[in-house]
Amino acid sequence: MGTTAAGVFGILTGALFFVVLWYALTLAARWMVFSKAGIAGWKAFIPIYSTYCLYRIAWRRNYFWWYLAALVISSYVNSDIERLTEAGQAVPALFGLLSTVLGLIILVLNVMVNIHLAARYGHSFLFGLGLMILPPLFTIILGMGASEYRGNPAEGLPPRRYYV
Repeated sequence: MGTTAAGVFGILTGALFFVVLWYALTLAARWMVFSKAGIAGWKAFIPIYSTYCLYRIAWRRNYFWWYLAALVISSYVNSDIERLTEAGQAVPALFGLLSTVLGLIILVLNVMVNIHLAARYGHSFLFGLGLMILPPLFTIILGMGASEYRGNPAEGLPPRRYYV
């Protein structure tokens, strides 16, 4: 193996390690966030259900269904765009517009759920944006820090004191 190939292998291995560590930290912190809200921590490990529980903790379950619908339809539209592009056919402008609008809906819902999550733990709007930009760091602060869950009356979740 040449030095260039070894260097590329080292970079890819380091990147993979970083991605796995990032994901593991996010899951561990989310477990603690769920526990503080009175929801079983193991639910953080189930991909779609975890997001459902997060919407329940932070905002409202109804918005989760809008998020999921936008995600599924966006996936379908984007796969159609890719299929048409690979076949050398023109992509209808409506597909491009729909893909953009759905992407914006998903982004807005993600921003809003993170802002609401920060508020449920007594943090500011900027903390919610931090949850979007650096999820492991800010989720660790929520889950493992002194933040207390203030409840979500709309979803029937009372405030809870959590002692580590």
